[in-house]
Amino acid sequence: MRARMLAIVLVVAAFLMVAPGLAKGDGPERPAPRVHYVVQPGDTPWSIARRVAPGRDPRPVVDALVRSHDLRGGLQPGQELAVPVPGR
Repeated sequence: MRARMLAIVLVVAAFLMVAPGLAKGDGPERPAPRVHYVVQPGDTPWSIARRVAPGRDPRPVVDALVRSHDLRGGLQPGQELAVPVPGR
């Protein structure tokens, strides 16, 4: 009987130590939220990053945009992008 009670106490204690971290969002990495954007004439990755994440450092957004889309051919007006916004 004591062994069973000890096992229950240990399981509850482990849960109580893990639950607050999961509630804060600590744990497995979650993908960055995405903002859908349609490219306008004259847009650059930098201008798009400023538009979808105003007031934030655009560099991580530009990096995520370039990483998630094949932009070697450049941006085309009308092109639809799902722009990852890290750390939002």
